[in-house]
Amino acid sequence: MKIIIDYFCGYGGLLFFGVYFFMTYELKYMTATKVYNYLGISKALFYRVLKNDPTFPKGLEITKGKKVYDKNSIDEWLLSKNSQTNLS
Repeated sequence: MKIIIDYFCGYGGLLFFGVYFFMTYELKYMTATKVYNYLGISKALFYRVLKNDPTFPKGLEITKGKKVYDKNSIDEWLLSKNSQTNLS
């Protein structure tokens, strides 16, 4: 939980004696767009990785043609790629 001390009334928080309490949350699932932005790669490279890298986490299809990817799995995949690079 983040605590921000402020004298002005703002949006998105509870005012309690001049202190705002904001609940923070971690993004659990990401769309393909959020994944390639998170990885800092192009859309084309993202889909190339999906096609050619069997170790890349599989998406969860939530509707026909719409997949989401688990952020923790993406982070683990990045760590495994980083450790493979460091071993070479």
